[in-house]
Amino acid sequence: MIADTIFRKKLIDKKSLAEAGFTRSGDAWRLSKEILPGMFRANITAVPGGRVSGKVFDIDTGDEYLPLEVEGAVGKFTGRVRQAYTEFLEAIAAHFRDLPFENAQANRIAARATADFGVSPEQIFHRTEGAVFRNARNGRWFAAILKAKASVLKKPSADGRPEADGSRKPEQQLEILNLKIDPEDLDALLTEPGIYICWHMNKKQWISISLDDRAEDDRIMELMNRSYELVDHRGGRAARSRSGAPAAWVIPSKPAYYDVAQGFSDSPDGTITWHQRIGAKPGDDVFIYQTAPIAAITFRCEAVETDIPLRAPEHSSNRGMRLRLLERYPEDRWPRSFLNEHGIKVTVRGQRSLPDELYQIITASK
Repeated sequence: MIADTIFRKKLIDKKSLAEAGFTRSGDAWRLSKEILPGMFRANITAVPGGRVSGKVFDIDTGDEYLPLEVEGAVGKFTGRVRQAYTEFLEAIAAHFRDLPFENAQANRIAARATADFGVSPEQIFHRTEGAVFRNARNGRWFAAILKAKASVLKKPSADGRPEADGSRKPEQQLEILNLKIDPEDLDALLTEPGIYICWHMNKKQWISISLDDRAEDDRIMELMNRSYELVDHRGGRAARSRSGAPAAWVIPSKPAYYDVAQGFSDSPDGTITWHQRIGAKPGDDVFIYQTAPIAAITFRCEAVETDIPLRAPEHSSNRGMRLRLLERYPEDRWPRSFLNEHGIKVTVRGQRSLPDELYQIITASK
């Protein structure tokens, strides 16, 4: 459809619709204009946050001019109508802001990546649509959004062979996100909704995520944070694992929802169970970051048991870990401002590894 092509990467918002001359009609906005005076009229309908569609009608008969959208329809007259309609739509589209991607989730993730990492998507491909995000310090890719057919998205089957996801039509066009991962986390990640064997990149060190809301935005950003660290050369987990030392992680906790100190105090064995979305192993350090209004790391724990099956509805993951309290810090000891200066460039929104620089500072301090 001509309108779909012209508006596919445009932000359809109320302000721009009004500027373009649309008037509101219920939940939709409408615009009508003669594109060939006395001969043809175009009726355009738009939904804020949605799509723009249009039809062209013969003014004399009132019938829709169907050859307009028929790909094989040729001829001087049809071409004249199509050109007038296209120029009309392009004039309307000039009122709307350009978006980097077609899909709403792809644009949300791109906006969060820009806010969190200070980088914008780079359109570097010539033969395919897509963009990459680079680590600001070394220029290496940590994420790529690509357009591909649904048939490329595959999960391991019962016999271990890649198997296409049958929930979509194979020819359906999607925008997918490729992220770097720890290879040891691959099997667990592939059990999650919307996460697949990587397409177009290393299948052991990267994953593909379908940007059609099957995976939640917050979960995607957790994985993007980890991907950024893995290409940063300063990520804590990789460096410590090579030396045989335990890994270190940081996890967020909302004080309004859960009192961590009370949880440890009430526990008969001094441990608490936490949902697990990281590759933590027994013996690893787990630091708890309490979000606003505290906004600081306030607890250091040891993972005494990991990958525990969870079924309780209050947990947001189907696996958990049991934590033992090692140390409690004053709320002003490791605030967010300090974390931002020593390896965590954004707030702690999800479970992630603790940068080695920060780990060394915290553990060496008395």
